[in-house]
Order: sequence, then structure tokens, then C-alpha cells
Amino acid sequence: AMADAGIRVVYPDAPTVPYTLMRGHMMPVWFDRVAMAYNAPEDKEGMARSVEQVDVEIDRLVAEGVPAESIGVVGFSMGGCLALHVVYGRSRYAGKLALCGAMSTFLAEDSSVDALAARRFAGEAARRPP
Repeated sequence: AMADAGIRVVYPDAPTVPYTLMRGHMMPVWFDRVAMAYNAPEDKEGMARSVEQVDVEIDRLVAEGVPAESIGVVGFSMGGCLALHVVYGRSRYAGKLALCGAMSTFLAEDSSVDALAARRFAGEAARRPP
């Protein structure tokens, strides 16, 4: 049904990297986390690597003729955090994409993403964390 409406969905895989929360075991995660806490530092290197991976996917779509203004990035949990970084952060496409969907997600306290921009379209039904 989505293909009939001209919608394509791309599901990139997270890289397999050592994940601190799983005692350093190799896991498919977008970036590392040292704690499940708001004040845990953001893995800036891992985030940059994953943003670049998504940018390469967007580059491919744009090269195929899909306008950046017609592309959205959506994610759940870590993927939602990554989507916020791509759409509002340091991606080559930040500010140029159609939408950001970030479900059950988070931003670290020291995140490079503008928290106000990321909250702009938040729903009103759920409580927002401070």
C-alpha cells in the first residue's frame, strides 16, 4: 500500500560495536551509552558515525532523484535519538528534511541537538521530562 502511494522505506542497520551497558559485548547499536541516565555523556564519536551512515543513505536517495524535502527520518529509542540528530543536529541534511519521528526516545543532557528545536512538535498527551 505504501509503494502504491509512492512511499519508500529504508531500514539501515545499526553498526555492531562494543556496548558499555552490555559489559562491552558487541551489539548492533547506533552509539554507546555508559549509563541509562539523563546526565550520562553523549557518545559524540558514535553519534557522528551513525549520523554519517544515515547521511549516506539520504545521499543515495537524493542521487536517485528523491528530493531531500520529501525524506523523513524516523526512529524508536536509540534510533529516535539518532533521528533527532539527523534532522536537527549536525547532519548535512539538518533543517532540509520533511519530518522527524522520534518515539520513546531521549537526548543526553550534553546533547549537541538543540532541545528547543527537537521539542517543537512534541505531542501534548504525554508528560515531558524536564
